[in-house]
Amino acid sequence: MHESIKRIFDGILLFRKFKRPAMVKEFERVRDHPDPRAVLFTCMDSRLQPSKFMQARIGDLFVVRNSANMVPLARNFGGTASEVSVTTEPAALELAIKRGNVCQVLVCGHSDCKAINTLYQLYNGRAFDPESPMDHWLRHNGHLSIQKLDKLVKSGESCKKLEFASENGYFFSKRQERFVAIDEDNASSLLKEALCSVDD
Repeated sequence: MHESIKRIFDGILLFRKFKRPAMVKEFERVRDHPDPRAVLFTCMDSRLQPSKFMQARIGDLFVVRNSANMVPLARNFGGTASEVSVTTEPAALELAIKRGNVCQVLVCGHSDCKAINTLYQLYNGRAFDPESPMDHWLRHNGHLSIQKLDKLVKSGESCKKLEFASENGYFFSKRQERFVAIDEDNASSLLKEALCSVDD
C-alpha cells in the first residue's frame, strides 16, 4: 500500500517537473474557448486510457467514467412526474449536447470488464446481494441489456462471447447494421458515414 501511494506522489512530482509547463500552454489554448467534439462514456477500469488510444488533446472530449460504461435513463418520479431522478450520466449528456453543442456521443466498452462480468453472473443466477452498491447499480441500469440478451438467447440464435482488443476502435455502421473495426482500409468510408449521420 505504501508503495502505491509513493508511486502516486512520485508521478505528481514528475508531472510538475517535466509535463506541466507544456500542459499549461495547452490549458491556456482552450481556457476561454473550449471546443469539445464529443462526449465519451467509458468504464472506470484503470487499464482504459481513452485520451491515449484516441489521441485526444486537452479540450477535445467530455469524459464520463463509471462501472460498466453505462448511460442510465433519467427516470420521472413524483405525483406529477415533473421531477426527474437522475444520475451523473444523463446530466452530463445534457450538458454536452444541449449546452455544449456536441453532436457525437461515444460509448467505449472493453474486454474483461469486471462490472459486465458481474452483470452476466447475475443473469446466470448468481445471488443478488442487497448490501452491494455494485449489484444495485448493475441491476438497476443493466436490466435493458439483460432483456436484450435474454431475448437473443431464447430466440435460438447463437451467442458467442465478443472479444474486443484494446487497441481496436469500433464504429456502429448503420449501412452494415453492425459494429465494424476501424482500420486503415475502411477509416475513410466510416468517417464519411459518421459525418453524414451528423448532417442528418
